[in-house]
Amino acid sequence: MQISFYSWSTMQAYDVDTLVGEMKELFEKHEVTEEDRKAILKKLQPRKTPTKSSPSSKKESRFTLLSIGEPVSGNKNWCTKNHIFLNDYSVRVKFGATCGDDYNAHHYFTCSITKVDDLPHFTIDEDNCDVERIEGSSATGVWSEVLKRRVEFANTCGEKPGMTQISGTQYFGLEHFKDQIEAADPDGVNKIYWIQKKADEEMAKVC
Repeated sequence: MQISFYSWSTMQAYDVDTLVGEMKELFEKHEVTEEDRKAILKKLQPRKTPTKSSPSSKKESRFTLLSIGEPVSGNKNWCTKNHIFLNDYSVRVKFGATCGDDYNAHHYFTCSITKVDDLPHFTIDEDNCDVERIEGSSATGVWSEVLKRRVEFANTCGEKPGMTQISGTQYFGLEHFKDQIEAADPDGVNKIYWIQKKADEEMAKVC
């Protein structure tokens, strides 16, 4: 006896052991009705995935891109093997507050990269806080300063400090907006970064 099924590739969406058991029972009867066939085909349909309207797909991103900026050519200080720094790049990130009445509150921090004396200059401004702007020569350096303020705020509130180390490039959104940042350098002026990326891709092929 031959039974025709239309979507064997979707079997993984259904519990295979249960399906095989049901099919075995039908074969033992030596007959498979049209209703049986339709019932099995229905179970072979893939499960529904969450739609855009489902709560799980509405998770708010930590980052908001304010300005992508532009690459700076002829200066190796504007990139590393892992990141490109764009002049006039700016993002807003949600992070734990360093002032106010509630240590567990979150504020928005505006992180920017601008050119000062031909070098990348990193700044952070915290909304809703009457505090000085944090400035420095590296992303991790300025975010470490945010953490120091956060620890001081925890002590003031009688709370236990949370994070004590941080990746500045991550909280500048350089990983989150990696595709947009790469697209902003179509001519590949940040040679150190692009050479390393190509080497990584070639190594991945070997591995």
